Amino acid sequence: MKLLIDRQGREVFRHPDMLRYSAGSIIVKSSVTKLWGAIHPTGHVLLPTKYNYVGHFSRPDPAFIVSFNSPESSTELYNICYYNGKFALSQSYPLLESFGGKMYQVMVEGSKLYGFCDHTGKLVIRCQFRTAGHFACGLCPIAYNLDELSFIDSSGRVVLGSFPGDYPLSATFTSNGLSCIHSQSKMRTQYILPDGTVAITLDPKFSGSPFYSSLAVVTNTSEGLSGCINFKGELVVKCKYTSIGAFRCGYSIAKRPDIATPVVIDITGREYRIAASMKLIDQSMTGICTFLDLDSNKRGFCTPLGEVLIKAIYSDATPMHDDFAVVSLD
Repeated sequence: MKLLIDRQGREVFRHPDMLRYSAGSIIVKSSVTKLWGAIHPTGHVLLPTKYNYVGHFSRPDPAFIVSFNSPESSTELYNICYYNGKFALSQSYPLLESFGGKMYQVMVEGSKLYGFCDHTGKLVIRCQFRTAGHFACGLCPIAYNLDELSFIDSSGRVVLGSFPGDYPLSATFTSNGLSCIHSQSKMRTQYILPDGTVAITLDPKFSGSPFYSSLAVVTNTSEGLSGCINFKGELVVKCKYTSIGAFRCGYSIAKRPDIATPVVIDITGREYRIAASMKLIDQSMTGICTFLDLDSNKRGFCTPLGEVLIKAIYSDATPMHDDFAVVSLD
């Protein structure tokens, strides 16, 4: 049986087909038809289980991103659907991605190039890019060719670039106003400002990732180990981890090659060990971690430093979202 629980472990709702909770609704997938829908924690149906996929989507009004088969062809199409079942966009697309903001990344049928539609579904930047990121700070990274990035404004006009670089999505400006541009061919990672000024250039032996919070994960490519830099480009967390998760509430779950279970690090690089019987699995935006009890093989919830909040009695558990989680009881 699957349960929706709050951060105190109290049962709120039960339903056999629940997948995950967010923003006041629960995504469900029928065990019979394998189709997706959504319900309210009271049991009220928000979307019937008739879609190929349903995901949570943030607009000014609560909505979902849904996929379904085109009535005219076998093409799978995407649109944004309100709680009343009405589509928000005037046109459905074979690809639809949103990362916040008022512009959505799309593909049109028969094309493998990216463009953008507005919040009504109107195609405002034609599909012409080999790859693309998303809009932030008024700019979006795009690539017409491999190994070369530029930035466009909301009209589709190139206003910045070009830069040697791969992975436009990683080059999207983060909340601190820095874009991470990595070029595999040049073996170089730079962080630039919206005016094109280079703020940080990494040593060639490092590859970098975007800044989140006040740190960016960098990897020593010869050793395959990662650490973190600050806004000045200073290495504040030593490169001794095989992976470093996102920092949330000042902490990150990291893995070391010499220790079987993950450890916790803070933004200064200080390392914390939790009980040997606990394995941290993931961390929610509010900092609550899902953990696996290695003795019982059950899951529960704890603080980043291993203080148990909800005992490990569940066979499966999603991360906490808005202080709720979907769990499975045998």
